[in-house]
Amino acid sequence: MLRFLILSDSHGRTDRIRQALRQHPEVDAVLFLGDGLCDLDDVCEGAFPACICVRGNCDRYAMMRGQLVKQTEAVSFLGHRLLLTHGDAYGVKYSRDAIIREARSRGSDVVLFGHTHVPYEGYCSDDDGPLWLFNPGSVGAGRDGRCTYGLLTLTEQGDVLFSHAELR
Repeated sequence: MLRFLILSDSHGRTDRIRQALRQHPEVDAVLFLGDGLCDLDDVCEGAFPACICVRGNCDRYAMMRGQLVKQTEAVSFLGHRLLLTHGDAYGVKYSRDAIIREARSRGSDVVLFGHTHVPYEGYCSDDDGPLWLFNPGSVGAGRDGRCTYGLLTLTEQGDVLFSHAELR
């Protein structure tokens, strides 16, 4: 079993990233979906386990720990292919069609995206198989004022379990 903390859109609020990490010390890795790479870099030094991140439209610098951070990244865990992106390049504020096409073209069955500052969870299935879509909202400040993030658990049995949470 693997557990992930999913963060996006911190926009200068390193304190809120730290708070989410304190609330979930059990996670195996952090998945960061952009708009706050500088915040994440400030917290990085030994504060949490592995981190996979993508850059967002408000990230002025595309470097973290001396490495170029991509706009979109695909990674595999326990038989699932996760597509991580901020979402701006796929117009997620208006439609999820383009991001679904991108996920299908990369063989992904899980899509994680940010940008909208609104929590979202969806599922679809077609000839290409199941596809889970998840947006954690914004750990910095959501559209409704709530500071939200996500949790993902993948199991050896193939389960994909999402939940949204709020900073306490």
